[in-house]
Amino acid sequence: MCLSGSDAALLVYEPFDYPINLEDAVEGALNGKEGAIGFSGPWEDMTSGSNAGIPFLFDSAGNTEETNGIKPDWDGVFDNLEQVGGYVGLSPFSNDVQEDRINARRPLAQSAGEMAGADGVLWMSMVVHFEDSRFVFAPALALSDGGGFQERVTNLSDSSNGLGFGNGGPPINDGRNATDITVSHYVEGIRDEATKVDVMNLDTAIADYLIVCKYEFGEASDSLAIAVFDESAEISEAAFDANTVEVSATVDIDEDTLTTLAVGVTRAGNAYDEIKIGDTFGDVTGDAAAAAGPIVLEIFPSVATPGAFDFSWSPNEGKVYDLVSDTDLFLDPATWAVWQAQSDLATGLTTGVPAGAEGTRFFALIEKNAPTGP
Repeated sequence: MCLSGSDAALLVYEPFDYPINLEDAVEGALNGKEGAIGFSGPWEDMTSGSNAGIPFLFDSAGNTEETNGIKPDWDGVFDNLEQVGGYVGLSPFSNDVQEDRINARRPLAQSAGEMAGADGVLWMSMVVHFEDSRFVFAPALALSDGGGFQERVTNLSDSSNGLGFGNGGPPINDGRNATDITVSHYVEGIRDEATKVDVMNLDTAIADYLIVCKYEFGEASDSLAIAVFDESAEISEAAFDANTVEVSATVDIDEDTLTTLAVGVTRAGNAYDEIKIGDTFGDVTGDAAAAAGPIVLEIFPSVATPGAFDFSWSPNEGKVYDLVSDTDLFLDPATWAVWQAQSDLATGLTTGVPAGAEGTRFFALIEKNAPTGP
């Protein structure tokens, strides 16, 4: 019998810590990769159309030879932020620099509503890398009810609803302003032009940014606030409040239907890394190694119930836990079934739990916000 733990602070953490294979177009791609924290299935490549590229995994510096003009040439480092694993950029197996759209989606283990809990607040962040060009289209990140970004990250697939940020800004004589990140509400796949808000112009000579979002889900309306930090900035909640740009949804989004993470960039030199979702600003901007520390789940033979087991752990305030189990350690614990009706556990102890007939069975804890109300 073996055991696993659940994350104590981050609800979703994707460091893109997967094997790097720069020699194989399929094995090196993001598509089909699974692991990390807070997901219920693998990544799916959503790029399409004549300019579709391939989301690909790098550990550092991407394709420095720039074969066919393809980049990114990035070290994968954002100063003052602890990072794990690699990052995602345009595949070196794309045929042309114009094949520059790398959009992907992944199903979440919990909906935005479940993660936000009673206060309706949810934080999200992502590290992005820009190439130094006026015509680099902004990156995109959103929570949707199933769709992923399409084309130049302006709309969502599958007529999906969602709330996030993507490419936008006013047209200029010879293209769009590359430095506009647009906070957007998507209705049936289409960005609501009436409520979109362009974030301050970003200086693409500053290559790396941390984008932080704050979702607030209300009974009648929902909003998303966003702030952008470069590597020299003070990364604090006070700085977020002072520099935020916010958009309110024109209709109430059912946050319990937002079960998909959508991400994308356009232009060959862009890349993304370190996607986090948590309860607080500190969760999504703090030390990744500390934030991702596991709760230790201990298992003992039950004294009171021979042949059964007792489980103990140190619970976090305001949280409850599901004890989940499976016989396949290579499946994401977020997909494991609740074991023997052991759900919504709050005390850090459950006793006399049947072990099952299998020779080897694995256990984990899934942490959730505690229910509120009478």
